[in-house]
This record gives sequence, structure tokens and C-alpha cells, in this order.
Amino acid sequence: MARLAEWLGKEADCRYFEQRARSYATVFDKEWGWFRPRGDDGAFLPLPASGRLAEGYGCIECNLYQQGWFVPHDIDGLVNLLGGREKALADLQQMFEQTPDDYLWNAYYNHANEPVHHIPFLFNCLGASWLTQRWTRDICRNAYHNSDENIYIQSATLNGKPCEKHYLLYDDMVKGGKLVLQMGPEPCVR
Repeated sequence: MARLAEWLGKEADCRYFEQRARSYATVFDKEWGWFRPRGDDGAFLPLPASGRLAEGYGCIECNLYQQGWFVPHDIDGLVNLLGGREKALADLQQMFEQTPDDYLWNAYYNHANEPVHHIPFLFNCLGASWLTQRWTRDICRNAYHNSDENIYIQSATLNGKPCEKHYLLYDDMVKGGKLVLQMGPEPCVR
């Protein structure tokens, strides 16, 4: 909404929605190091025995661990709350390492529940694209039964030109074209 207001030249609305977009931080408990629901009085609700893995504690059909990563509009702010890039990477990696091989309903990366589908792509945003490639390939193999070979992107071209980014812009996609990925068996760490 902030971007739409900005595009329309509505500066006050833009500022209002930018501020609202950062309100997720008001439910981050710095002492505990993760998000927590608040009661009517504004105080954090008591922690359940299973902590951020408790389904239904502040969330519906998921848990705080899964929903805490859903800040796609302010990844830098989220990483800052979590204590920096290294801590965020370690926590993301732990999430995937704890996930069952079949990716069915579970307390970690719950691929059966769509609100988490962006989470493996957070590794791209944190400068560890090979981990996005590793985990998305693992998801494809185990949740959808794809190939085990050549799982890492070696290079990419978009309309015959080298594509060095780990993402595509909307403007690139609406133009159409041909994206070619050269795959290989080893990570291409740059």
C-alpha cells in the first residue's frame, strides 16, 4: 500500500502505510528473541511449554516459528531484530535441518501449509543463494519427487544475456523471454 500511495503522490498515506508495515516489530520479544502474541493489556502472553513451536499460540494453522519469517516487505528489519545476518542464517538452516524428509505437516518448515513457501528464498536475501538452491531442490525431490542430479545453478541467462541476480524483477517477467539455467552437481559460491 505504501508503494501504491507513493506512486499516486500521496506522501502522507505513503508514510502511514510504511509505518504500519513495520508494526510487526511490536510483537517481537527482544528478551526471548522471537515473536510473541500480546494480550488485551499489551503484555506478552505466557510462553507455552513448546515455545515458538506451539501451534495456535498467536497463530492459526501454524506456529510462531513459521509465521515469524513472514516479513517479505522488510527482510533487513527482520534480520536486525533477529540479531544480524549470521544468526538469521543459522536459525533458517536449523529450521530446515529439523524438517522431516517428507515435508508433511510439522512444526518446522511446513511445506504442506502455503504461508511458508517463501522461506527457502530468504537464503537468497541473506547472500547464501546456494542454500536456497539446496533446500528448494530438496523440497522438489521429497515433496514432489524430482531429479537428484545437477541441483545447483551454475549460471543463468535471460534473453541470451548473463543474469547475475538471484531474482527476477517484475519488469523483466512481464516482457516475457527465455530464462536459461545451467545446472551442475556442486554449489557455485560467489
